[in-house]
Amino acid sequence: MKSVGVIGAIKSDSGGNPDGAAIDTVVIMDEFRQERSGSTLGYRYAESVLPLGQAVLVVGAVSDATGQVVIGQPVQADHRYLISLKDEELLATATSRNAQNTGIAMFICLGLGTALLIWGLISKRLSCRDRCNTVNSLLTPNIGLIEA
Repeated sequence: MKSVGVIGAIKSDSGGNPDGAAIDTVVIMDEFRQERSGSTLGYRYAESVLPLGQAVLVVGAVSDATGQVVIGQPVQADHRYLISLKDEELLATATSRNAQNTGIAMFICLGLGTALLIWGLISKRLSCRDRCNTVNSLLTPNIGLIEA
């Protein structure tokens, strides 16, 4: 899903454009064409469409301030405005799966961070012990019997 600029191809019955909406589209072209000119290696051409006649799920703020019911950009910054080709159940399942995967990744990173912290503390303590033993052996006088 990506946020795209709408040129006016999508209009509702009330004539409004869904500017600012994250629109779930179908990619019909995505290619890189090599065209050397100066420091440019080439150009990437991408085209995606919202198929005509396909049912969509629109999530946004509903208002009837103008006398007509319209769905638009939510006033709250944390609320999403999107047009999706997925139905509500599929979108909820995908969101739930993403939240679950993020939670699992968080616990993996927490465990890895803890293990690295413990490893760092142990290796620092061992290297300190080796340095202390070397210094102590240099400072301790060697008193021994001299044999004739």
